[in-house]
Amino acid sequence: MANTTPIDRANAKIAMLINKIQDPATPDLDAQLNIALAAELSERATVAVATQRAKAGRRPENLVDWDFEVTGQGHHGKGRAAIPFRMAQALGCQPIHLDNVLDSTPRTVRIVGPASTIAFMKLLFPVLMAEAERRGEAATEMYMKTTGKDIPKEKSQRGRARRDFFRSYLKGFGLGTAIKTAQALRALDESLAGKASAGIMKSDRDRIATAFKKRFPECRTLSADTLHEDGFEAGLQGSNPKLVTSDERTPAKK
Repeated sequence: MANTTPIDRANAKIAMLINKIQDPATPDLDAQLNIALAAELSERATVAVATQRAKAGRRPENLVDWDFEVTGQGHHGKGRAAIPFRMAQALGCQPIHLDNVLDSTPRTVRIVGPASTIAFMKLLFPVLMAEAERRGEAATEMYMKTTGKDIPKEKSQRGRARRDFFRSYLKGFGLGTAIKTAQALRALDESLAGKASAGIMKSDRDRIATAFKKRFPECRTLSADTLHEDGFEAGLQGSNPKLVTSDERTPAKK
């Protein structure tokens, strides 16, 4: 243990949190809070390493691009892709939607960020996506058996209600988790005031924004979705969507 790095120690704790997140007995709210805690542990370790680099007179760690692909199965690709997009933003990185099509083909979110943060995303995002899917399916089934039980029995109407609830839950789960994560990291940043590591998180965000602008000088906003209110609220788990003012984006058409 004496030779382990701050990131090694954080990853050991994150592995335990992931076990809790994946436990079917863990409520949706607790799963989101544990994801936010995992992000805080990762960022705290990253800041510690960055502080050591700065004290040694070394340059900040490299920024890298990472493409994260989500399935478009069931024509839910847009809802799924919103999850890594919003989480990448919460983690201080710069994401953009690629392959933004309206069919069932896969979609890609490209993320620009520090290598250590991208490494954390590679650990977390598969779990995050699987949990959003599993919890969304469970919430949809519950909705159809309770609030949605009075929807007319026609297959088309019930199928549409099921689809819209699930798709909106995915959007809400991604946004709710991202808001809780951003709040945790904001508190961490504020706690560093007056310490040697103060300003490191902001410095990283500034250089990420500059690098992203060079890669994607022109972007356009994705069209807004019509959301199923109950599904979206179920996914948010109490987070206030008004706290997020930025739009999802994709490269501008040439």
